[in-house]
Amino acid sequence: MVSKISCIYKITNTANGKVYIGQTVNYRKRKVGHFSYLRRNAHRNCYLQNSFNKYGESSFEIEIIKECNIDELDKLEIFYMKKYNSNDRAHGYNMLIGGTTNKSFPDYIRKKMSLSQKGRIISEEHRKRIGEGHRGKTISPEAIEKSNKTKKDNQIQWGETNPNAVLSNDDVRKLIEDMLNGLTVEDVMKKYKCSRQTVYGITRNRTYKAILPDYRDKLYNLNEENKEKTLSKIIPMYLNGFSQSQISKELGIARRTVSKVLKENNINTRLYKNQFRS
Repeated sequence: MVSKISCIYKITNTANGKVYIGQTVNYRKRKVGHFSYLRRNAHRNCYLQNSFNKYGESSFEIEIIKECNIDELDKLEIFYMKKYNSNDRAHGYNMLIGGTTNKSFPDYIRKKMSLSQKGRIISEEHRKRIGEGHRGKTISPEAIEKSNKTKKDNQIQWGETNPNAVLSNDDVRKLIEDMLNGLTVEDVMKKYKCSRQTVYGITRNRTYKAILPDYRDKLYNLNEENKEKTLSKIIPMYLNGFSQSQISKELGIARRTVSKVLKENNINTRLYKNQFRS
């Protein structure tokens, strides 16, 4: 799995030599994001999108040209834009002068933006007109078919092609196999450097659904069995003197989960807490 890299990167159209220079604190995520939006004809840079549509994905390459610290990104982005002349339509696709991506708005602009949005209230009459305008409308079969087609086309964002993906498809495949072969949630969290939420999304078949679909039910059932075994240890451990924090750490579960199980089983935590102190 590729770790987060802050860097300056370059997208090159190998057919005409034009380039796009950008900066990011997470290269892998930015790379996936660019091509995901380009494939869906939804990239916010119209020059890059039009060229992608004309020449096709095979004509575009992306690479890191300089790894750097976050505080160097703005300066280096401007430097490389000038070096490659990427703001010139004859040589590149950049629409801005660069160096602003990593900066935030000053307070006075934030306040001005906030004030401009205050007081914008839709009147009751306006609400009624909107409602009446939509009342009685039905969705045609053609519209439903078009919507389904759009959903199907957007499946390209499933798995590692989603800009928010944490793991590659290959990592997920190995993670599933590891869990089916006995590794715990804690084990795969450490091995693949991901969060508990990421692992649960996979084990509950909410994310990366296209990876090993025939094994997902088995993985889900195995995870539920392991979960029940883990939770069944909470009460005996607590009654034998372990604190809630110790149980949480020992079993690799959230402290609130420990508290919830004790509460659901009518365990008087105050009574036992005082007992263990004596």
